[in-house]
Amino acid sequence: MIAPELQRNKVLGIHMIKSLLRLSLAAAALASVSTVAMSADLEPPPPPELRLSPFDGPYIGAFASVMSMEGHYDKVPDCGGCSPVDPSMSGSGFVGGALAGWNFDFDGFVVGIESDWAWGGEIADNNEPAELTDLSFNDIATIRARVGSAWDNTLFYATGGVAFADVEFGGEVGPAGAGANVDQSDWITGWTIGGGIEHAFESGLHARLEYLYIDLPDADFRLEDPNGFGGDIDEHFNGIHTIRAALTYNFSL
Repeated sequence: MIAPELQRNKVLGIHMIKSLLRLSLAAAALASVSTVAMSADLEPPPPPELRLSPFDGPYIGAFASVMSMEGHYDKVPDCGGCSPVDPSMSGSGFVGGALAGWNFDFDGFVVGIESDWAWGGEIADNNEPAELTDLSFNDIATIRARVGSAWDNTLFYATGGVAFADVEFGGEVGPAGAGANVDQSDWITGWTIGGGIEHAFESGLHARLEYLYIDLPDADFRLEDPNGFGGDIDEHFNGIHTIRAALTYNFSL
């Protein structure tokens, strides 16, 4: 049989344990309410920032370039006993124009399509007294694919496609000192290949420097004055090189 004193101490101990449990639960509830209240006062964290690729989407721009051409032509005059001649026709000049395209960025691997149109002028001439001929590129256009690798805001790419050129061949036709200046133009289709480097600025403006090699097939021209003097010209393009700088504005998607 438990003594009355021990029984009373046991009851007091149980009451103390229950009181401590109640206090612990009340403190935990109060801390939870305080945490919820403080959280309600704080603004929710902003959503993670999505960084758009500067090389994804459409773009437009303009360019200026230096063009260098190597070539020669065969001339067969309309005269009995005249021998064909094969003079050089090489030179360089400036052309400029506009471009537009669309890129797709697959996590740094960039593919796209681009077209451009340039307006030029005289590129090569032959000032020999017996020749006095010149060759001009009035218009030049290309449609090209681009494939490259983007590193941060810089793109290294290769490009290639089809090229079109409105070529004009002209010269003095007729007796020496009394000839007439005659010319003929024709559209010629060839191909182009090259590469470049492009850098994107935060404003959406891009700057690039690129090289294009253009290959055109031989072209035939007929130069004849009103009096019937003249001959046939067979122009051989041995290689056309262009180095151009461009500025574009990209509409990143």
